[in-house]
Amino acid sequence: MSNPVGFGRPSRSRKPSDGGFSQDDPDIHDVASASEDFAAPERGRRPQGRSLLARGIGYLSRREYSQFELRSKLAPYAETEQELEQTLARLQKENWQSDSRFLQTTTQANAKKWGASRIAAKLRQHQLQDEAVDAALRDLRETEYERAKLVWEKKFKGHHYTTPAEYNKQCRFLLSRGFAADVVRRIVRAGGPDLELE
Repeated sequence: MSNPVGFGRPSRSRKPSDGGFSQDDPDIHDVASASEDFAAPERGRRPQGRSLLARGIGYLSRREYSQFELRSKLAPYAETEQELEQTLARLQKENWQSDSRFLQTTTQANAKKWGASRIAAKLRQHQLQDEAVDAALRDLRETEYERAKLVWEKKFKGHHYTTPAEYNKQCRFLLSRGFAADVVRRIVRAGGPDLELE
């Protein structure tokens, strides 16, 4: 698992490695049409001509998925549990699906808007490895102040509080974004008047 913050965009080659998918592979049939919108199956029946593998590639061509999330997307279309697990394993083996890449891109996409605790909670919903999420959380905390300051400036246009009510409003906003309480107090109090706030 790679550490997500300070991150550049991860390498994401979709070209199969040697020994991977070939044009004659029956499982890859209709991959070209797999990126089209998918209708829900009727009573678990798979649309004719589209394999479970092709459907998975279609989803992953749009954005990154965790294996946990992708399993829930593909399960209604799988004829058996074995087919589902084999498809997920193959997508991972051929680097179409990667939990590490999902963690990295998800963290990057949310870092400018949300605090470390909020992002970590979202990552844990995808049942990622605890060690990887903890590493992401540590990296996010190193930039928590700078990111929270940017969010505060964008929301309040750099206007400091002048009353206790305004102070509480600004604190509540940043706390609702998942930023640490000590960071929130430092940002909101900086430049504000010396009022009885507690």
